[in-house]
Amino acid sequence: MYNRILQLRQQYHLTQKALGAKLFVSQKSIDNWEKSITEPTATVLVRMADFFGCSIDYILGREDELGNIPAYPSDFDQESMTLLNYYKNCDEANKKSLLSFARFLSNNSL
Repeated sequence: MYNRILQLRQQYHLTQKALGAKLFVSQKSIDNWEKSITEPTATVLVRMADFFGCSIDYILGREDELGNIPAYPSDFDQESMTLLNYYKNCDEANKKSLLSFARFLSNNSL
C-alpha cells in the first residue's frame, strides 16, 4: 500500500503537503504512510480512491491497474515480481531450468 500511495502522488505530481490538503490530512500523515509508519483510516482511503479515480483495493495493492486481483502475495517486491514475470514468459523446459538454477543459488547462498 505504501508504495502505491507514493506512486500515485508522484504520478499526479503532488507534494506530500498538496496531497494532504486534497485529503484533509497533514503532510506528516502522508509522510508516515509512505514510510510504513502508520496507515490511513478507512475514511481517508475512500477519499484517496475518489481523488485518484481508482479502487481502494488498488491503493492497498490488492489489484492491478485493470482491476485484477493478483495470484501472488501483495508483499512481493519489484525484484520478486520481475523474476515471476521472467518465469511466466518461459516455455516449460526453460521454467525447469530456471527453477533448477534458483535452487542451486539458494542452496549455495547459505
